[in-house]
Order: sequence, then C-alpha cells, then structure tokens
Amino acid sequence: RLCFEFLETCRAAGFAVNEGRAVAHGRSIPLLPILEIFRGYFAIGERDDDRSAREKIAGRLLLLDAGFRDVLPVLFDFLGVADPAQPPPRIEAEARLRQLQGVTRRLLQQATADRPGLILIEDLHWLDGASEAWLRDWVDAISGTHGLLLVNYRPEYRAEWMARSHVQQIALAPLGTGAIRELLADLIGANPGTAGLADAIYTRSG
Repeated sequence: RLCFEFLETCRAAGFAVNEGRAVAHGRSIPLLPILEIFRGYFAIGERDDDRSAREKIAGRLLLLDAGFRDVLPVLFDFLGVADPAQPPPRIEAEARLRQLQGVTRRLLQQATADRPGLILIEDLHWLDGASEAWLRDWVDAISGTHGLLLVNYRPEYRAEWMARSHVQQIALAPLGTGAIRELLADLIGANPGTAGLADAIYTRSG
C-alpha cells in the first residue's frame, strides 16, 4: 500500500512510472516482471498484435536515440514480437543476454538522464534467477541518473547489491497489537452484529 500511494503521487506529479511484480509461481517463468516493465514502458496492451507492438517499440526508441535502430530485431524477439522480415542475428544465448542487458542499461540511463522516472518491482522474494541478474544490472545503471528504482520484499530476502553505496533500505516494522485492533475495528465498523469479530480475527490470525 505504501508503494501504491507513492506511485500515485509520482504519476500525479507527471513522472514516468513503470512497474512489474514477481508472483508466487513466477520462479519457473523467467523474466516475468522484467517483461511486464518493458511492455508497460512501450505501452503494449493485450489487444496489440505483433506489428502494432513493433511500431510502438521502434517509435519510442528511435525518438529517444536513432542509434537504437540496429538493436530493434533483438528487442522485438525478446518481447515476443519478432519481425519475420528482420530476424535477430544468431548468437549464443549468453551473448544475447549480455547484448540485451547492455541495450536496456543504455535505455534506462538515457530515459532518466534529464527526466525523473520511477521503476517499481514488487515481491522480490519470489523473483526468478534471470530477473535477479537484470535487477542487479539496473541497480548499477540507475546510479547517477534522475531515475529511482523502488523494490519491496519480505525480510528474509537478501542480495549482494543491497550493499551498494547508493542503495537505501527502509525497514517497515510489523503493526503493534493496538494498531492491528484499530485497523480491524475501522474495517469492520461498529454495527452491533459484528461485536467481538475484530478480537476473533486478531486471535486467529495473530
């Protein structure tokens, strides 16, 4: 909820906001939150066919920097909208990954070089290994730009990039007993028919 309210404030201020979220079953689906962020950035919707999606990607990238033209086939393929007339070059998977990360690092830096922007990735405790690598690269890439990379996760999540000097962590303490009872009472209301319900929920759920 804290992240949601912050994003709404940023949107109201006119900042570019893109978000992705890891899901409980997502560890078996590589790059799910990363692809979600890119689809949002390029405004690709469910109703867009491959051609329409390619036009959106090319239009936004080439307006940002005409130098992106050479890597369009690679990005089209990565986002699942490959152009049959311009297939990406055949290279090893590891080299392809490095190329993609280089392109997205450059895109991230140029998009936020002089304009504030925000990326949110939620629930890192469910993040897949491939997305972990992208996140680590983005943590480094966003340093020195006008961009903010915001993430949230459960206390058990740990990553080596957390030790970077430009990374700030905000620990949220659990609600106290009084605050939980107040929250439940506010949600349930004061109808006599719900008397004792807040206490019962608190006892059962802790």
